[in-house]
Amino acid sequence: PPRGGGGDLFDADTIENTLRLLAAPLKSSSSSHPATHPVWDSLLSVVFSRGLGAVTVLFRDVIEDGLMHSSHERKFLAFTVVKTAVGKCPDDAGMLREILRPSITHSLLNNLSKKSTVLHHAAEECVSGIVQVGKNNPSKAGVLLCELLRCSRNWDNATSTPAVRTLLDSLDQGAAASYLAFLWG
Repeated sequence: PPRGGGGDLFDADTIENTLRLLAAPLKSSSSSHPATHPVWDSLLSVVFSRGLGAVTVLFRDVIEDGLMHSSHERKFLAFTVVKTAVGKCPDDAGMLREILRPSITHSLLNNLSKKSTVLHHAAEECVSGIVQVGKNNPSKAGVLLCELLRCSRNWDNATSTPAVRTLLDSLDQGAAASYLAFLWG
């Protein structure tokens, strides 16, 4: 329990503070590289059960502001957590957008654009996992597609991947309507 009394470290009133306190130890979890420390799976389950606010805090404060602005090893961890999170995420467009924050998709794009980058293979694995989620879950495919295109309208050419084309082929009717609204918006 937290200092000063009982309670749940992950309840609505304390989860943001708890995640901020966990930021440093979570960054250190990259020492299990290339495997992901098992704490991440448990943490993702808890965060997804707590809703959009918790997802925002985790991906803004820990992933984006912590792991992404650090060593290659920690960026590798960030890509691995993003890939896992997209797969575990409930069918919730807001949560998926928080996972695929602009700095994360830009980093994926930059690392995929040149095969000589240290994180090229990690970025390939991450995007491949994201695309696989979209193929297996057409209702998620539209959000995933739009987030990649929000980063670059020329994603497939810039990255030499078929990610956008594959996600387009995976859209169901509802996702296709959302995609068209994105293009017109």
